[in-house]
Amino acid sequence: MSYAIIRNTKYKRENLKGIFRHNERRNRNYSNNNIDKEKSYLNYSLKEPQYSYEKEFDRIREKYNLKGQIKTVSNIACEYIITSDKEFFETIGEEETKRYFETAYKFVSEYKNLGEQYILSAKVHMDEQSPHIHLIFLPVVHTKDKKGNDIDKLACSEFWKAKDSYRQLQNAFYDYMVSNGFELERGLPKEETGREHIDLKEYKEITNFEKTKETLKNIKLDQNTLMLSNRYVAGYRGYINVEATDQYGDDFALNNESVQITGTNAYAVKYDEINDRIIVDPTGMTAGTYSYTMTVTAGSHKATTGFNVVVQTPPENGAVTYKIDMDQPVVDMALKGTENDLVNAKTVNIRLAQYKGGIFYDYVYIQSATIKKGDLYYTTDLTKTGTSIAGSTVSGTTIPVTTVSLNKNVATKAQTGVYAIELKFYAGSNTAGLATVNGYLEVTDSQIAPEIAVEQTIASASCTTALDLAKNCLSVAGVSGEIVECTVTGTNTSGSAYKLATKESVNIKSVTVQTTMTLSDGTKVVSNYEISVGKTLKNL
Repeated sequence: MSYAIIRNTKYKRENLKGIFRHNERRNRNYSNNNIDKEKSYLNYSLKEPQYSYEKEFDRIREKYNLKGQIKTVSNIACEYIITSDKEFFETIGEEETKRYFETAYKFVSEYKNLGEQYILSAKVHMDEQSPHIHLIFLPVVHTKDKKGNDIDKLACSEFWKAKDSYRQLQNAFYDYMVSNGFELERGLPKEETGREHIDLKEYKEITNFEKTKETLKNIKLDQNTLMLSNRYVAGYRGYINVEATDQYGDDFALNNESVQITGTNAYAVKYDEINDRIIVDPTGMTAGTYSYTMTVTAGSHKATTGFNVVVQTPPENGAVTYKIDMDQPVVDMALKGTENDLVNAKTVNIRLAQYKGGIFYDYVYIQSATIKKGDLYYTTDLTKTGTSIAGSTVSGTTIPVTTVSLNKNVATKAQTGVYAIELKFYAGSNTAGLATVNGYLEVTDSQIAPEIAVEQTIASASCTTALDLAKNCLSVAGVSGEIVECTVTGTNTSGSAYKLATKESVNIKSVTVQTTMTLSDGTKVVSNYEISVGKTLKNL
């Protein structure tokens, strides 16, 4: 006789990425030798997540206004592995195997009155030794607040509060499956038999249990040899950008990890954690080659890499050339750190460097600076809208360019893309005419932006404006945020001012989503995102 098998694992947020990649077969390689990739096409979903598990968690929590305090150490999701032995599935055949997992899915949605809306994903794997389903859900309890109001609360500890909660689960699952026509045994608990009904090693391989947390694997530098001058000029520095990858080969965010740099004259080298880069100050260093080792520690995992700094003395009579110098030729507008860090990190200092014999010699006074993107001209504050006509030029030894501005607590970001920089200056002793040098500034944004999910195309309540309709039918996914405005295709009237008639349909061109984040110094920063929609919605 075969057993009805259901086992539970609890996950913190840090586990969800690895679980998603395993369950949805997003990994490049798998340590589980039981996976037959040629059969992976047989896998199917009983509930397909719209986004990654992390984004789905945020979407569901926001949509259903789930209460409950979430900490870093909190278990925020559970996974049922539901299966039986290989012989059982071979005996009942393909159609009954499908019904087995559909029945199990229905059981989970009804158990403890959970509700299907709190099932995040349900993936059936047919490409391993025994068919099984990975069912991810949020442990939500239906309770009351202090005022006696009915609420849904995300609370793993309360969901599994009973002392024998797992035995209750297994009993309920067995009874449910048998009542639906499957010939199975309950099986005695392992406390009585001393053995597992599914091999623990196989279970860990099925769940990918040991490999769910993203861990630091490698450190990559954009250059392993940095060429610098030992001529002292205020503000002159060298930069090496740092990237990290995890065990999946994906980007690993460096956030306050322990970084150690060793080597000769190590005092001249420091790590800039705000911008993930190495800064080298060559002041006082004699000409020569200096070798360094960088070690990054994240929890119990370390990654090490090496780099060289070659310091040279510029020849006084060397050939003179000029090049734009920026402390951040590529700036990431993602918000992190304190308010002061934010302002400093998102300001790019543009200088004009003079070289002799190919080696840095000095900074030159800039007579005028022009910044352009496409057909639009910008001031040194890129967060201000560009114009078709070039504005007033700026001058100086250093031109600071703003990519993120804060007005009280409202953050405004520049458009991402490549900005063309044109500097005019007098070359050497020649004052008869201005010379020109060109360069580029790339502005990126790695911050997770909100996304829009279409919950329905017909409103569930009568709406008076297009904005009301958008809020009724659409939801914010990915991060917590609120729809505060929208635009209707074919009109210049704002969505909040666009009056709707009963049963009227409008095409929502875009929505404005407002998000709020708290910086490490407690500053609350509001950001607005305009997101394209292009969906026709109908009023009730």
